[in-house]
Amino acid sequence: MSETNSPLKEKLKELKNNYVRQLPGRLQQIKEMWHRAKARKEALETIEAHEALVEAHRMVHNLYGSCTTFGLSTLTVYSKELEVTLKNLLEDGATLSEEIEDSIKKTLSIIESQIEKLPDGSADAKTTGGQLPERAADADTTEGQLPDRSATCDYESGLVLIFYKNPDSLHVIRAMLEEACFSVISINSVEELGGALGHYKPIAAIVDVTENELDKTGVQRFKEIHQKIAPSVPFIFISDKTDFQNRLATASACGIAHFTEPVEPTAIIEKIKGLTVKHTREPYRILILDDEPDIANFYSLVLQNEGMMTMPINDPGKILAVLGEFYPDLILMDMYMPGCTGMDVARVVRQIEEYVSIPIVFLSSESDVDKQLRAMSVGGDDFLNKSIQVEHLISSVTIRAERMRIIRSLNKLEDYSQTLEKEVLKRTSELKTTYEVLKDKSNQLEVLNKHLENRVQAEIKQHREKNQLLQIGIALSSEECLDNLLEMIVVEAMNFTSADGGTLYIKNDDDTAIVFKILRNTSMNFQMGGGGCSSGVNKVTFPPLKLYNADGEKNTHQVAVYVALSGETVNIPDVYDVEGFDFKGTKAFDKNTGYRSKSMLVTALRNHENEIIGVLQLINSQDEGGNVIPFSGEYQDVVESLASQAAIAITNTTLISDLKNLLDAFIKVIATAIDEKSPYTGGHIRRVAELTLEIARGLSNSAEERWQDFDLPPDEENELKIAGWMHDIGKITTPEYVVDKATKLETIYDRIHTVEAKFEILKRDIENEYLRKKIEILSTHGSISQEALDDIDASRAARIKKADQDLDFIRIANIGGEFMADDKIKQLKEISSITIDINGVITPVLTGNEVYNLSIKRGTLNEEERIIIQNHVVLSRKMLARLPWPKKLRHVCEIASEHHEKLNGSGYPSGLTAEEISTKSRILAIADIFDALSAIDRPYKKGKTLSECIKIIEGMAKGGHIDKEIMDFFITSGILANYAVKELKEYQLDQFTYNGVEFNWNSSKNKDSKETLSP
Repeated sequence: MSETNSPLKEKLKELKNNYVRQLPGRLQQIKEMWHRAKARKEALETIEAHEALVEAHRMVHNLYGSCTTFGLSTLTVYSKELEVTLKNLLEDGATLSEEIEDSIKKTLSIIESQIEKLPDGSADAKTTGGQLPERAADADTTEGQLPDRSATCDYESGLVLIFYKNPDSLHVIRAMLEEACFSVISINSVEELGGALGHYKPIAAIVDVTENELDKTGVQRFKEIHQKIAPSVPFIFISDKTDFQNRLATASACGIAHFTEPVEPTAIIEKIKGLTVKHTREPYRILILDDEPDIANFYSLVLQNEGMMTMPINDPGKILAVLGEFYPDLILMDMYMPGCTGMDVARVVRQIEEYVSIPIVFLSSESDVDKQLRAMSVGGDDFLNKSIQVEHLISSVTIRAERMRIIRSLNKLEDYSQTLEKEVLKRTSELKTTYEVLKDKSNQLEVLNKHLENRVQAEIKQHREKNQLLQIGIALSSEECLDNLLEMIVVEAMNFTSADGGTLYIKNDDDTAIVFKILRNTSMNFQMGGGGCSSGVNKVTFPPLKLYNADGEKNTHQVAVYVALSGETVNIPDVYDVEGFDFKGTKAFDKNTGYRSKSMLVTALRNHENEIIGVLQLINSQDEGGNVIPFSGEYQDVVESLASQAAIAITNTTLISDLKNLLDAFIKVIATAIDEKSPYTGGHIRRVAELTLEIARGLSNSAEERWQDFDLPPDEENELKIAGWMHDIGKITTPEYVVDKATKLETIYDRIHTVEAKFEILKRDIENEYLRKKIEILSTHGSISQEALDDIDASRAARIKKADQDLDFIRIANIGGEFMADDKIKQLKEISSITIDINGVITPVLTGNEVYNLSIKRGTLNEEERIIIQNHVVLSRKMLARLPWPKKLRHVCEIASEHHEKLNGSGYPSGLTAEEISTKSRILAIADIFDALSAIDRPYKKGKTLSECIKIIEGMAKGGHIDKEIMDFFITSGILANYAVKELKEYQLDQFTYNGVEFNWNSSKNKDSKETLSP
């Protein structure tokens, strides 16, 4: 059995077993219905008796069909016999005689005995129906079986066998096949061909039959070779004849192609290449309607094994709803179902025009040809008996479904043709109308042509300007640095309008003033503001221009302020010859510098919400000769358009920057909240995120050959940073009593205090017990020797001491700092056998839960709590996976959720192997482990020294838990030393040995010093 079909065979076996288990109940239902039918022997034609007989016949008919499908051969014979008897009673209207009744009773008894012989969940011993049997590749497929489609082997890669008698032609074809990257083996005879096919698995065999090789004997010989040795290998024949009989012979010999001498080698090569091309197509969609769920599921699995999509249903009333959703290529339908027949359902389906063409194939055990024909007459396309072989069923369904596909394709093509024809007619009519209009206006066209000639140059110029504006817009939208963006706006506006100077103002946050951002003047070689994100060029020192005067009135005397308030564009030919605006500052600048300000164009920058966010001011437009001219109307239109694009670009860049800052702050707030959730883990996430980035940056900048392919561009660094900050986000759902569990008995509070209270009760009970014993002795004997009293006191003191020792042992075990050996766990269980009396209730000094928690061998977490802690990774992945990460952050979830995976596949939550874990995830894992070992804020331990941390982490590297190469770099590159000085306590900074090399500190272990580790 192939691995591919094993799951299917198991499902079919399960279906059959389930059906066998139902057989006793089904037989009981048949018996009850039969008893109702024969209640009145003389008048089976009465309504009640007839309906019962019809239902009994339907049940037996289904039993016969189901037994046939599942290969229960003995039951099939007797159920068929009973079905025929009941059918005769129905159709002949005969009176139920004692002979017929005895025959039915006897048949029911035989069926019952045969069912009893079937072991629960097994098949009839005479057949293997209803499952996928092991069989030879050339064995016949029996009913109820499914052909093993995985029996064929993979072909030898590119291998072709050639049996060619002409050595010259053989040499040419062989050379061309090898040139086409095929492997070729030459065969010298037909017998040798058979042997080669038994040994190799070629993609094709080329056979020369030019010397009458294909007589009847030859045809049979090739057919036997093909069928018995290589049924999956295509035969390509080369012949010297082209007549029908010769071609018929090659076809009979299983040939897929017939080439005639002289052969064109390229034709053969193209044919062979075609054999290697894999075609994919949408699977056939088959709707299966059968009131027997097991039968419907059986056919569903059979067809699914052939790559088809199936939808089994058992209620005929649901077929219309399923048709609207599933839209099948074929309906496979039972004939007899409760409440209606398959013919009734077919009539309903055929009433709906949309489903008229869907093939309906009846699948029933009905053998009456007349009834089969009637079923076909109401809309059925085929009638198959349930005893049909599985391969025949598959072939029939495939043929009909393919026909449906073709019909649908033709219908679509016809619809398209009709639409196209209508469109052609419409377009033809429109063209005729257009032609008439053009004809009538031919004189006008001549006039227009002359006008267009005059406009050509203007259009070309306008096109160039628009293209230039488009390129500027693209550049603006792609710039991410705000300073660069503002500078680009001014420079491009100056270039576009041939302006000598430009100034850009941006409104402040409270909308009370506009602030100078960029100033440029070409002729004076003057520039302020801009110059990049990292360092500005000649920082702007001019004070902002206030939008309102001290009395609250609008400041409309300054042109830039006026535009910022009104949004109107101001185009001034000469600032020295204008009223309404105060240009004292401009004129003073000209006087001091010798410059002459003249033409000016000032426009507002509006964002997508039509809000004014700034002002663009240009000065002194120049012609080609360098003369100052006014800004033209075209320039004004272009600058207004540019200002609009610039405003949107500024808004977007600002928004992106603000959102990025908000995201970073939000992530850090969440991470800080997680750390602050527990006083014992404060700072863990920050330290891990920072250490992860330090290691990654170091690897990216490393000159070592091992890390030449590891790059960390800004986007990926940001992605890794966020993953580091978010790696423990799942802990936000982890209960505090688990995160903060400082001792083994701690939950909401440390239960050691409860245990201590119980031990105090125990000691009280011991004291009372011995006091009672003294009183009893004294009251009985009147007096007692001092020696006896001393013995009693000694026994009491010993038990009290033992109780104190047990409590001390429990206190130490509760801390979780030492390994709990088996003998100590045994001692805990012995202590738990001690009981005390609390209000008349006998209570152990250690409950089962307390013993369970105290028995934790390492640390303070029991197995359930450890799972809760580990589950934070799963929760982190779920939470991060739900966020709509942008493309540049698409790996955040992957990196953050893999920091507990191990290279040897033993990590969690997914058990990934080394090949599946990225370098960034490996870096984060090392940072997380190192901080966990060295952290000084854990509840159950103090931070380990460097030597202790390195020893543990070196063992993890050797054990295949973490990446040893990254660990080597972390230690030897100086990153470890920098981190240790920054984050660890002085007592932790000791020397250590790694990879057999001892590392020492070069200076005193002082946080303010810059000491380094060196081997």
